[in-house]
Amino acid sequence: MWCRGAGRLDRDVALVYSCEGSPSRTMTFGDLRRQVAVMMQFFRRIGLQKGDRVAAVVCNTPETVVTMLAVTGLGEDLCRRMASVKTLLTLPLDGAMEITFHEDIVSRVPDVFQARYSDIMNTGTTDLDVRPGDAMLYYSTASWMMWNWLVAGLASGATLLLYEGHAMHPDPLVLWRFFDEHGGTLFGTSAKYLQDLEKMEIVPKSTFSLSRLRTLCSTGSPLYPHSFRYAAECIKRDLHLVSMSGGSDICSCFLTGNPTGEVREGLLQVEGLGMDVAVVNPFGESTVGRTGELACLQPFVSQPIQLWDDENRAKYIQTYFDKAKGGMWVQGDHCLSFGSPIKGFVILGRSDATLNPSGVRVSSSEIYQVVLGHRGVRECIAVGRIHNDAEHIVLFIVLAGTHRYTASFVAELKKMIRETLTSFHVPKHIFMVGEIPKTKNGKLMEKELKNFVNGLPATNLASAQNPDVFREYERFVHKPRLHPRTPSPHAWRSEYEEEHGFPPPTDSMDY
Repeated sequence: MWCRGAGRLDRDVALVYSCEGSPSRTMTFGDLRRQVAVMMQFFRRIGLQKGDRVAAVVCNTPETVVTMLAVTGLGEDLCRRMASVKTLLTLPLDGAMEITFHEDIVSRVPDVFQARYSDIMNTGTTDLDVRPGDAMLYYSTASWMMWNWLVAGLASGATLLLYEGHAMHPDPLVLWRFFDEHGGTLFGTSAKYLQDLEKMEIVPKSTFSLSRLRTLCSTGSPLYPHSFRYAAECIKRDLHLVSMSGGSDICSCFLTGNPTGEVREGLLQVEGLGMDVAVVNPFGESTVGRTGELACLQPFVSQPIQLWDDENRAKYIQTYFDKAKGGMWVQGDHCLSFGSPIKGFVILGRSDATLNPSGVRVSSSEIYQVVLGHRGVRECIAVGRIHNDAEHIVLFIVLAGTHRYTASFVAELKKMIRETLTSFHVPKHIFMVGEIPKTKNGKLMEKELKNFVNGLPATNLASAQNPDVFREYERFVHKPRLHPRTPSPHAWRSEYEEEHGFPPPTDSMDY
């Protein structure tokens, strides 16, 4: 069982937990084993058996780790989304006062992927240098695959550092303070978190020794070259920076790091262990030096077997195997690979969110890299908006600090994009918004927003951190003009709305 911990004694610390504003507490490997055994006996007594599914409403706490290990120790499936549930045990942990379950919930939630933890967790840390005595922190909710990946560190004898709370409260150094206090060796986070620290000019190494820090992991979105430089200059120079790419469906990494290899700015180092990865064109042919789909050519250890309620596997095949010829697994990432002498990969974004102005494929990730380099932009998202049967790039930005949304500011952004990239990358319009749609795990909801502004059905909106965020984008949804134009002193406003399908910004004619 994973809680045994390779080479660890009962008195060794297995878990260190801190909740926002509360002191830390620890759990030894001995206590962890005993609590898991007690929980397993409870599950057996209430009749849980193989094939049952347990939905857990949980936080990132030791009790959650105990529950997950106990359920998987019985051979059950632990899922945190209530989908296709036949047998349900609801487990409120740490702060939940009351949970009411209604049977009709089951009929309203989407299908989710089913996998056995015995398959998932044995691939979590195989590409990283994790050993007994290490202390791992991965800032994550229990609903993200990286939490499963973190718990897998117990199998290598590592201590898990569990933090429940906001990463920037009461100050931007709260995670680093907890990490350094407990001798952390591996710090895991998202690319967005590192970008935010860089914009705020936070320098962790000036406050903390970070003497044991050996590995810094980033995933969730592409890690740009300037973030590599920031990590070396402001966190620690003698550091293995690992930019990873995988997926919740495989709970593993197709592309990851190599602790003995060279780290280059902006590149993912190597293929994951046991992953026959290639970048392929629509014909299923491997390509080097050209963009294509990230694919895995052979079966792999953590490959899912099927989807729930998909007995003939039609949805499974359509989702992963119909995007390229040759019967290979296609992950849905737009990617570029490099061969000798510079080996590595660049993730350019989700292939289903690739922009296509004037018939030219453009990566949104390339645009973000340039735009987020401007100190006046805190966050951004780009989508393709169809008008008169042609796709145009629309960029939405959240301003940083005291910067103002003016015509000159927008012109400056467009100039930066044109000079750094190409004219095809330049958005037709740049609009200021108050919030960017993101999932609860911090990923941009590009596909959902694209469908929304094009007036198409936009599914999965409930997965947003703030589902109400899409209300702000209603004015950007295309609405065909129904009445003839009436000349007026402000005729340009009517012309603008006719062309774009929504009214102009209040302080500019057309950005």
